[in-house]
Amino acid sequence: MASVTTIPKSPYWIARMRVWIAAPESQSGGFWRLTMRSTKLSHKTTSKRAAKAMADEMERAGRELRSTVPDEHWYASRLDAMLRLANVANPRKKTTWAKAAEGWIAAKTCKPSSVAKYQTDIAHFARWLGSRSSHNLRDVTADDISAFYKDMLEKGYSQNTSILVTRTVCAVLRRATLLRQIESNPAELLTLSRTEDGSKRRSFTPEEIKTILAAVADDEEWTLACLFGLFYGMRLGDACNRRYEEVQGGVLRFVPQKKSRRGRVIAVPLVGALAKLPEGTGPITPRLHAMTVSVASGQFARILIKAGIVRLRHGAKGKGRGVVDATFHSWRHTTNSLLVDAGVDQRVRQLICDHDSTKVSNQYTHASVETMAKALNKLTQHAR
Repeated sequence: MASVTTIPKSPYWIARMRVWIAAPESQSGGFWRLTMRSTKLSHKTTSKRAAKAMADEMERAGRELRSTVPDEHWYASRLDAMLRLANVANPRKKTTWAKAAEGWIAAKTCKPSSVAKYQTDIAHFARWLGSRSSHNLRDVTADDISAFYKDMLEKGYSQNTSILVTRTVCAVLRRATLLRQIESNPAELLTLSRTEDGSKRRSFTPEEIKTILAAVADDEEWTLACLFGLFYGMRLGDACNRRYEEVQGGVLRFVPQKKSRRGRVIAVPLVGALAKLPEGTGPITPRLHAMTVSVASGQFARILIKAGIVRLRHGAKGKGRGVVDATFHSWRHTTNSLLVDAGVDQRVRQLICDHDSTKVSNQYTHASVETMAKALNKLTQHAR
């Protein structure tokens, strides 16, 4: 057993213990030697009993190294024991999936509906981990995340739902890496890419646009909302919540709901029938403004039925979120596609539709057959 003592030149308790000295040339492979090592515990503030416990732990670690092949868990357990005896905060303190996710949620600044969605994703992964959700977060590997994603697909979740849930898991692990709760992010090894066009929604054809506007001709508010969608690719919530105060000098300046946290103002010129909007106060479409998005979405679905437009469902067959190809959101696809057909520059299209990147803008682009024919006809001159 180890013992402790003090020496005049050191402020620390000194451990007197036996250590194994490897000597391959000897018959036993080495020998024990009595040595003295500092415990780094001050003899002015630490009791002899506490110092003795540290010395015993140091000697035990040395004995185990003789017969044990050390791994990460061995080093972690020895470090935990020594830091605990030294009454020092452990930078490698065990963090579970539940604790890491709870911290990530607490640090988020988003709408309650978004928080609820993230909590559902986190609980989904916790159920998949089972008892491992209370184990060390360092035990989660890239294979675990990949298996979780594939498991959702096998259970019938749509690809979009599976990707979004897995991205939440990756975000939690990314924060844990920055906080040094784990050494590296296993999610970095996972590539989440859609196997086909990520957007199942299509754009409305010119004939469908006419039938939709004809179906709402007797409803001024829905007409205005549809024009907001057609001209600027507005989302349903944005189209229903525009106010007269935002109209100044023929320009509409507003903050999209999706960019509300950034406070990013979008400015677009009013055209067509919208150019006649007067300056004033209050919602432009008060009845639609009072509705929830889900109620307004249901009403627009009935408008499409009235217009004779068939809606096809894509995506999940069992669980998860399926996608209907024709919704109010289809106006965003329609706007971008019509601007492409008109030869409008990429950057201008992004400004009108409020797309942050070319990649996002391309997902909303559905070039017509006529546009492709014009482009291909330019190549025929080389075949003459």
